[in-house]
This record gives sequence, C-alpha cells and structure tokens, in this order.
Amino acid sequence: MNTNEMKRKILFPINGFGREFDGKLLLALLAQERGFHPFIGAKSALHRKLRELSPALYIAKSAHGSSVDFFARMRRLGNQIALLDEESLVRQSDEIYMMKHRKDALKDVALLLTWGQDDLRLWQSSGLLYQASAAAVGNPRVDMLRPATRSYHGAEVSSIVDRFGNYVLINTNFPRVNHAVTLGENVTSADKTEHAARAWRKFLDYKRCVFERFKDIIPELARYVYPRNLVVRPHPSELQEPWLDVSKGHENVHVIREGGIVPWLIGARALIHNGCTSAIEYALLDKLPLSYRLEELEPYEDSLPNHLSVSCHTKDALLRELGRSLARPEATLPEKQRQILNDNIEMSADRLCGEAVLDAVQNTVPAPRNVCTRYAIVDFNGIWDAILAPIRGFRKSMRSDRGRRRADALNKFPNLGTDYIDARIKRFQDCLGRFHGMRSRQVARRLFELVE
Repeated sequence: MNTNEMKRKILFPINGFGREFDGKLLLALLAQERGFHPFIGAKSALHRKLRELSPALYIAKSAHGSSVDFFARMRRLGNQIALLDEESLVRQSDEIYMMKHRKDALKDVALLLTWGQDDLRLWQSSGLLYQASAAAVGNPRVDMLRPATRSYHGAEVSSIVDRFGNYVLINTNFPRVNHAVTLGENVTSADKTEHAARAWRKFLDYKRCVFERFKDIIPELARYVYPRNLVVRPHPSELQEPWLDVSKGHENVHVIREGGIVPWLIGARALIHNGCTSAIEYALLDKLPLSYRLEELEPYEDSLPNHLSVSCHTKDALLRELGRSLARPEATLPEKQRQILNDNIEMSADRLCGEAVLDAVQNTVPAPRNVCTRYAIVDFNGIWDAILAPIRGFRKSMRSDRGRRRADALNKFPNLGTDYIDARIKRFQDCLGRFHGMRSRQVARRLFELVE
C-alpha cells in the first residue's frame, strides 16, 4: 500500500455546487489535516467509483426516498454512513419534514449530525434513529460565513460589485412547484397515506401562491430600486424561465445563477426571500434580511428564515421596509435574531463547525481493507450491479428529459479541473494559515482526491 491507501477514506458527495462546495472542501481539508484520505466531487461521479473507493465513510446530506436502498448497498460494500442533515434546519413543520422519510430511513446510518439542538430533538423524538448515534455539530456552511473566512470570497465579491454596484438580491426557493427537471411540481413523500397526501396538496397550494406573488412583484421592485440593479437568483433546482419572463423589459433586472451563494450575499445591499436558507446565511453575516410572506401560516412556512427577517406581508410593506434598508447604513442583526441563531445552530466563536463534525465521526471511519483479501469473497450484489449498470445507462439515455437532467447535473457540479480546486485550496491557506502543501488530484470526471 502507498501512504494514501493506508489512510481511512471519507467521501464528500456534492449535490448542489453553489450551496455546498466551498464548505465541503474546507471539511475535506480538515479531514486531510487529521490524516484521513478525502474524496470530493459530484454525487453521481462519486457513486460510479464506489466499489473502488470502499470501504469508506460516506457523508450523506439527507435520507429521503431512494437513500434507504443506496445506504443498504453502501453497507454491503463495507462502508459506514454519516448523515450530515442539510435540510432539517429549514423545514415547513416537523410533521411535513418527517413525511419525506421512510420509517427505516436510518437503519443503515451509523451517525446523525444536525445543525443544532432543535433538529437534534426532532430526530430523537421521531423514533427513526435505530442504532444511529446523534450529535449537534453545526454545518461547514457556517464556517464559510465567519469573519476569518470572509477574505476567501474577496475576488468574487469585488467582481460582483463591479458588475452590479449597490444591488438588491432576491433568492427564490420554489423547486417544489417550479422544478427544472419535472417542469413543475416535484414532491417526494415516503408517507403514502391519504393524510400525507392532503398535507402535501395544502403545502403545494401554499407554495404556488407564494411563487405567483414573487413573480408578480418583480416588475414593481425593478421600478422601485431603479437605477440600482435587482439580481434574481433562482434556487439551483428551479427553472429560470418564469423569472426571465417576468423580468422582460426591465434592464436593471438580472436573472443569474452562477458561483456560490455567499459572495452574492456579502455584496448585496438587501436580501428579499421567503423561507430560504440564504436568509440564515445572511443573518450569520450580521445582516438583516426581508421576508415577503403571506399572513401567518406556520404549518407550511419554512419558519426559521422568516423569523430571522423583517416580515413583510404586503407589497406596500415590502417596498416600505426595502426603502428603509436602502436609506440607512446596513442594518445589523438585532439581539432577538442573534438569539434565534444561537438556539438553532451549534457554533463556537473559536472553533470551526467542520472540526466538530470530524470529532463526531473520528471513530466511525472504517479502516482500509487489506489489498490481498479485498477480492477474496465473491460479491454477488456487486456483480449484479455491474450487469445492470449499462441497462440503467441505456434507459436514462432514452428518457425524454435527458437534456434537462444533463443540464441540471452540470448545474449541481460543473466540469472542473485541478486548477480550480487548487486555487480554492490556496484561498483557505491564505485566510486560515493552514493546509499548506495540500492539493487536489483528479481521479475521474468531476471527482477529486486531496493529497499532500
């Protein structure tokens, strides 16, 4: 074995590049610093290499839908699974969130990692933990918003401000009713009861209503902020066309979905949203967001982002609060909102969330398998997977939505080379004074390992 083969592997699949990549890269660097062998890349690219990369610790982002079957396959290959739950922080309600999960969702998960104590309590009371350990550790996305890492984003922020000046940012959050692949609704529910179906119908009605309100107000906002620019940034899984349609005729409106979200938040003069995680990130930057929302509908709202914001229930209220925000120095986060953040996110001023994650997983990463015995046992499940792989590939190639799916995949993780990854690593070296000598090596298209 060479040095890397002797190290325990950790796999960091990326499902949404703009949202996850920088934080997961920092987490991978921290893992490399501790002596692990990290791999990072597009989820689909990583999955194609699973047999070669096993055994390893796989860091999953959710346990929805087909995850249960995938986790079972991972365990058969000798891997462990840690669920760094991305989605439990921003949820419509406890009931609706749990409807997305099968009762056996965590049966093959060794470790559940949550943003904070609130979602930790949710999972502990759910009855779904099986044998999984659980801990509140925060999230590496929080680390990308700390004062120590602000300079990491400096080049992008300068470029954005040079292009758009003193801009207002709208972040949308409507993939459930404006999905880029399905061209409309996209709902996955593990609970197939009529009660769940009614709850989802009501939720979708609510989302459609808010979606239409946001489309309706774009022209009015464009006129109100002129000559400032209005940047509309759709959710990574959303269709852009509805936003492009409502922006026609307004030269100061720009529908853009490029790069990570953090530089856009740092550069924005104001943020308008509804139930979007970006509002939490904006608040972590010590900035006060504006939430354009219906009257109180707690069962269907992503309540935490809205509670961190100035609530605006009408067009007039939104324009009034936006005017106030633009007329004064940037509003810092009030103490009430700071306390809400502290109650929901586990974070320390002097310790990265990524370090807390690695403390929690330290004893969960499987040891390397002996090369001499690795293929001694016939893996019938693996043989069956290999037989079915080309059939699955052919079926995918024949789908009518394959073009949209391909575009969606590249949006979730573009084709990058080591120059891009190494430039990002250099930024971490400069702003944190760590990780010197580390670099990336490409092992497949859209998949990289970190080496020294």
